[in-house]
Amino acid sequence: MDKKIVIVLAVILISLIGIIFIISSMFSKKEEIVNEEVPVIEQEVSSLDQVINDVNNLKVIIEGEKINLGGYISAYTNESFLNIIEDLKVLGVSGMRSNIDKENSAFCFYLSKDGLDICIDNNNEGIVNSAFCTETNISCFNGEQIIPEENIPEETVPEENIPEETVVEDRLILKQEVSVSETNLKIYSSSLTGEEKVFINDKEYGPYEESYIVYSELEWGLLLKYNGKWYVNINGKAFGPYIERPVVEAYGEKMGYSYVKDEEYYVFLSGETYGPYQDLTEFSLGE
Repeated sequence: MDKKIVIVLAVILISLIGIIFIISSMFSKKEEIVNEEVPVIEQEVSSLDQVINDVNNLKVIIEGEKINLGGYISAYTNESFLNIIEDLKVLGVSGMRSNIDKENSAFCFYLSKDGLDICIDNNNEGIVNSAFCTETNISCFNGEQIIPEENIPEETVPEENIPEETVVEDRLILKQEVSVSETNLKIYSSSLTGEEKVFINDKEYGPYEESYIVYSELEWGLLLKYNGKWYVNINGKAFGPYIERPVVEAYGEKMGYSYVKDEEYYVFLSGETYGPYQDLTEFSLGE
């Protein structure tokens, strides 16, 4: 065979091999591009939002326990409830506390996150930014809350008809004062509005629509009306609210009170509830 022909064929063969190699390299690069994973960027959820979501879920669980089992107290053994409590601890909340009154179907739950007060109870929808849920106050609010005055526009009066301004000073008038053991109790009434304030060892509470002190030689009780509902305080522990007015009285040396629920009578005395009764004459201290 002619040497020139052999050389030409060899050159053609080498060229074909080069072309094939180039084409195969291009396809392999495309496959790498196609197979390259695109990173997923997840939007970070703030820990405060997680805390608020957990607290909302707690309210749903607690309300569900009442519907399913007839009371809030069973929430303390609910697995979902306990899991959320552990999650809240991991999220770094502080001051976490709760209170449940199974007799009056009331509850409250409180915690603090990044300086924000977060509270839920059975009287309010959603979350309330307050810290009043305590061992003696089963609510996100109490009688010390401040209600802002409405913004009422001032009436414009022509200068020539402006009457002389009469200033009436509001005075607190002492209505009742009692000292029991080491506790001093006072009730003052406003000379202008008639609203009443209660002082316990000089600490102010109220204002209330009505307030009364009942006492024995060793113990004391308060009957308070606030926002149209009645509350009872026995030796510093608060109970309520009640629609019908309870009766606070001394049973011997112990203070207690009776109240109406579902048209039947109950008596609360020394941490125990007695009843129901059709008539309070059925109650005896010898029970």
